[in-house]
Amino acid sequence: MGSSLSRQDFIAQQTALCTQLNLKLPTEAALELAWQNYQSLVAQLGTRQSLALCEFINSALYHPQCGYYTSGELPFGPSGDFITAPETSPLFAAAIADYITPQLTALDGQLVELGAGTGALAVSLWQQLSGLKDYWIVETSALLRNVQRQQLAAAGVDLQHCHWVTTANELPPRAFIIGNEVLDAIPAYQARCDQGQWLERRVILDQGNWQLDWLPAQTPALREWLANHQDKLPNIEGYIVEAAPLRSDFCRDWLDGFEQAVVLFLDYGFDAGEFFAESRHQGSLRCYYQHQCHEKLTLLPGLQDITSHVNFSELCGDLENQGWQLSGFCSQRDLILNSSAINDFSLSDDLIERAQQSQALQILMMPGEMGDRVKAIAFTLQFSENAEAIIPTNLVTRL
Repeated sequence: MGSSLSRQDFIAQQTALCTQLNLKLPTEAALELAWQNYQSLVAQLGTRQSLALCEFINSALYHPQCGYYTSGELPFGPSGDFITAPETSPLFAAAIADYITPQLTALDGQLVELGAGTGALAVSLWQQLSGLKDYWIVETSALLRNVQRQQLAAAGVDLQHCHWVTTANELPPRAFIIGNEVLDAIPAYQARCDQGQWLERRVILDQGNWQLDWLPAQTPALREWLANHQDKLPNIEGYIVEAAPLRSDFCRDWLDGFEQAVVLFLDYGFDAGEFFAESRHQGSLRCYYQHQCHEKLTLLPGLQDITSHVNFSELCGDLENQGWQLSGFCSQRDLILNSSAINDFSLSDDLIERAQQSQALQILMMPGEMGDRVKAIAFTLQFSENAEAIIPTNLVTRL
């Protein structure tokens, strides 16, 4: 153990680590934010011996002043750390709109987006959904709320019909709800099989440096998750798995108050068979910084994204326990190919634009890219049990 680093030593250490990993060096302003996040984490540790990894990630991503999603730097787009589907091609939003349109009238023209990023999807849906009356955005980041307002206003959207909420009781009773790449940003725990027992990955402060260590599982939420999934967990020495009970909490907190609704999630992830596959023995926790992927979880706290893949079978069980009915599960590729939007989409005559469009389509739809790595899953609440599935059902039997 030991005391925390000085500001000078912290910045020198982070700069050296970035150099070792061949990562772009942060600006002085960015390093100052990382330093603030580091200090906050040290204070959070207090007199304890360690922090749960989930606790560390939560502070790194969502600290109110210096978290990854709350500080002054936008994480999305070419200048950020990753690009989401709405920013890749207009075809994505057009396909989503195709699935929303038939349901919107029955849901009073109300649309809810869980975490709207830069507002790119919101702008596109306003432009394509003639029956849309109100757009509700669940967004905890003041930075992103401001960006979304600016984007929507610049697109000519009447902001009187856009509502930003931070609590579930502000949402309408009926709505079509969409969450695009929101679930993988919810912090997770990590556990490892060790001689038939499960250890928890925790974060310790060693001579001022954050280090990861495997310790006997002590966090109650993780212990409960391990007990509930013991029949699925491979008993393989060194096998690593992510547990994300906070995702279950998120769905319960935000989806429990609706009277009638459709929810559509799109995210990176697997069904349970793939999620717990013996071949996936290293887990899926990854960091993204300036479009480079690495596994140094404690690097640059507050400056890099940290994600883990979704277990869609677990998500399905959670929502069905809340009274929702499964209404389709497929790859993002099949979601787009089965929409009418694909028939209306045309490539530009300009060769440069055409090449850019083709590249964007490959990212959206090709295997190895978003095409099969991102899955779409839909649920309905208080719809007829015999109602037609909202989205394709290609992968439903895997759940």
